[in-house]
Amino acid sequence: MSKLFIYSLLFFLFSFNTENGEKIIKINAREILNVNQGSGENEIGVITPSEANPEGPMSFAIGRNEEIYILDQLNKRIQVFKNGEKIKTIPIPEESFKDIELINDKILLLDIDFKKSVYVIDHKGEIIKIIKIEGKLIPEAAEVVEIQAVQNGKWKGIWAYLGNRSVKIADLDLSERERISVPGKISQDGERIFDIKIEGEATITIYIYEKGSLSNYNQGSIFLDAYVTNILGIWDNKMGRIYVGVSLEEKDFSNYIVVIDSNFKEIGKFNLEVQKLPHEIWRSIRVSEKGSIYQLYLDEKKVYVKKFEPYFK
Repeated sequence: MSKLFIYSLLFFLFSFNTENGEKIIKINAREILNVNQGSGENEIGVITPSEANPEGPMSFAIGRNEEIYILDQLNKRIQVFKNGEKIKTIPIPEESFKDIELINDKILLLDIDFKKSVYVIDHKGEIIKIIKIEGKLIPEAAEVVEIQAVQNGKWKGIWAYLGNRSVKIADLDLSERERISVPGKISQDGERIFDIKIEGEATITIYIYEKGSLSNYNQGSIFLDAYVTNILGIWDNKMGRIYVGVSLEEKDFSNYIVVIDSNFKEIGKFNLEVQKLPHEIWRSIRVSEKGSIYQLYLDEKKVYVKKFEPYFK
């Protein structure tokens, strides 16, 4: 019996038979949006030039009532959809935005290339404030990979996430006080911090900091039976489950969400879509407080959002 088979079997057992008995019993995956590419009123901009980088929507966000805000930066706008239909278009001041985040009645837009700032706009597209990124604790704007609005808890505020640490750049009222830095990424409830690293070829190490602490943490690992090419992200939900997104090189490339509990016990995993086109999406995955996963991707003709709902027992 090969070592690879044994490891694969162990991963399967750990994924679906945890000590507390919880497991994923079903995944409801459904397409909730498909939109034509283009510059028309109800379309999303995508370009595939022969001698330049292909480009499409860079990011998206999910509203309180499952409105889908797609950053259509090529057309200098945000397209807002609900139940598969466009309900609103919001103009934006630049074409260079990489990320979008929602905060109450405001929208945050991340520009790390030109203005090197976070733009705060209202739902009419009017600029409320521009927050400079570079400065204390962030020497280069290019280090920032996403913007995060944490609306509750000890760590509430507007944060720039740099992949291995987060820097608070403003309070929720947009005031810019003393910046602080924390390791990893803030949880959705604003009470804990997570960090994640690739260790070797097939192991992910996760750090879960104690509530309100910057120094005390628990550490655990996930062994995957394939080469880990990329970490897609780490998220949590209000029930305490943790979602780890990874890209694996198997026979072909695969994207997975691995779900664990706070004791690092694996509950299950499931496949995400794999985009075949080379168009970069800066932030392609969102996880709701309830644990629904949303994925943005595209093919030759359309832009899609798919929703994955895991059911636990």
